Amino acid sequence: MGKNSAAREAKRARQQEEARESMIKKGTAAIRAQFANQFNEKYYDDAFENQKKVYSTDFNQQWESARKQLEAALLRAGIYDSSAGIKRLDEAEDTRARRESDYLSQARAQVEGRRQNVLAAEDTVLSQLRSSGDQASANAAAAQQLNAQSKPIAFSPLGAVFTDLTAGLATQAEQERQGTNRYNLGVSTLFNPRRYTTNVGG
Repeated sequence: MGKNSAAREAKRARQQEEARESMIKKGTAAIRAQFANQFNEKYYDDAFENQKKVYSTDFNQQWESARKQLEAALLRAGIYDSSAGIKRLDEAEDTRARRESDYLSQARAQVEGRRQNVLAAEDTVLSQLRSSGDQASANAAAAQQLNAQSKPIAFSPLGAVFTDLTAGLATQAEQERQGTNRYNLGVSTLFNPRRYTTNVGG
């Protein structure tokens, strides 16, 4: 009798464990499907477009303001139409292109951060399911995490992007006025051994 009772108990324990494992397997598949359906590649593509739109609005507003300030500073310095002024404007455009890439990278990083948070949330729910074997609790936790992770990605301000575009122009203007910012033309004669020109007007 003892052996039969022990055998029956072992069989029942095995069946319970098999049922538990089956439930966990089905529950895991269901939870993974919920996360995959809500946080698919379209979700992340749309999230990136939204981030890019927000960042580009801030970026373009800063660029327009900085460009106008640069043009005004070049006019005050008297070198707007000079080779030096044209060079500064070209350099400003190069800076704009580089920093546009920076803010796009920042937008991608924000979206990637959301992706990692979603994966971590999914793992937390699945760990709870495996440890407790409670499908109802796991479903409730999944719904909570899905709701939390679906909120809009927080916008992290760019800060001042173009603060250095007019750097050095005041000094350059003063040098121009004093005639001290001159360049050797490489021309030397008996009567004029060192000939210079300022960069005003190119």
